[in-house]
Amino acid sequence: MRGDFEDEMTAEEYEEAVKKDFLNNQAGADIDLISLVDVRIDHNPAFFDTMVARTYVGYGASTLGLDVGSSNPQPSQHFGQSGTPGSILQQALPLPGAMMNHFVLANWYDPDPNSTLASSNTLVKILKYYPGGQ
Repeated sequence: MRGDFEDEMTAEEYEEAVKKDFLNNQAGADIDLISLVDVRIDHNPAFFDTMVARTYVGYGASTLGLDVGSSNPQPSQHFGQSGTPGSILQQALPLPGAMMNHFVLANWYDPDPNSTLASSNTLVKILKYYPGGQ
């Protein structure tokens, strides 16, 4: 973001803009410095086959068999947030522990009575193994 202007940049473009702003600022130019507002992360379909993804997020578009082109939308990573903006999964909730044949989450909720559902996916997850489960 620069002033009221927001634009999506690659990491390389952002680094170049930061260098340019630094040099212009050192030269005495009165400019709006660029600031990092949000980081976009695009996961490859193989990411959703990992235990980390299945334990915390549960699924992605590739796991559901959705044809999404070059991007791979995902649901929100935490309750109370949105998934990939502008995608079919923008309003999708995470399903921690979903689509795992032999494991279930042993500590789904935080026992703290002051904790909310929004924070239930931020803690360490313990998986319990069930042999023979299909």
